[in-house]
Amino acid sequence: MGRPGEPNEVTPCHLFLACEDSSHMTGQVLHPNGGDLMTS
Repeated sequence: MGRPGEPNEVTPCHLFLACEDSSHMTGQVLHPNGGDLMTS
């Protein structure tokens, strides 16, 4: 996307993980990074 994410674009991921809807998920990683490949 070529730009940093806005708080309103990444907050839904945090809210999802904090709510009951994600209670049955295990071992998942959400990447709210706009499609950038993050490497170390």
